[in-house]
Amino acid sequence: MSSDLKFNNLSLDDIRLFIIVYESKSYTISALITNTSQPTVSRRIKHLEDYFEQKLFYSKKNILYHTDFADALYKSCHNELKNLDNLFNNLKSEEKRQEYSGTIRVQLPVIISKYLFSPHIPSFIRKYPNLNLQIIYSNSDYDLVKNKIDIAIMGREPPLNNNLKITPLSQKMYIRLFGTNEYVEKYGMPTSLEEMKDHLFLGYIILITI
Repeated sequence: MSSDLKFNNLSLDDIRLFIIVYESKSYTISALITNTSQPTVSRRIKHLEDYFEQKLFYSKKNILYHTDFADALYKSCHNELKNLDNLFNNLKSEEKRQEYSGTIRVQLPVIISKYLFSPHIPSFIRKYPNLNLQIIYSNSDYDLVKNKIDIAIMGREPPLNNNLKITPLSQKMYIRLFGTNEYVEKYGMPTSLEEMKDHLFLGYIILITI
């Protein structure tokens, strides 16, 4: 959807350019901002002056000044044009959201999903209401292709498969150790990974991105 609407041969883009010139007080700076040439800026401002039959700017000692009519025009259209731009952007965003539809099957690890992924699911669903999100919480090595899993977050690399695209999220491993006072008194506190092989433990190792 284009926002360059015209009303009685008046272009909204010319009004946007007028606002830029008004705020920058320079045809040269306005040309740089709009990625155009200074003569083009001057020509489009002249078109607005012809349309309104009013002078908008005048130059004195290489300084650009705005007229009383330009002040009134700026006050009248600045906020309204900003609101109109917001409306166009919202409509474009809504159209883009409506483009996404269908079913997505996502496999997430059980423990870390509670803190890293699950809190964001409601906002994702609100943003893409036409998507049917199916979530499987599991730490198992499912056959992702056979089970039609579209996206999987895993703590280890799955078996090689030409149909899978693997993207590492992190190469850092974070380990936390917990033990009872009774266990430490009986077996001692391990101080290195090498010592871990001599201890009894249940572990859950995850890769996360910080």
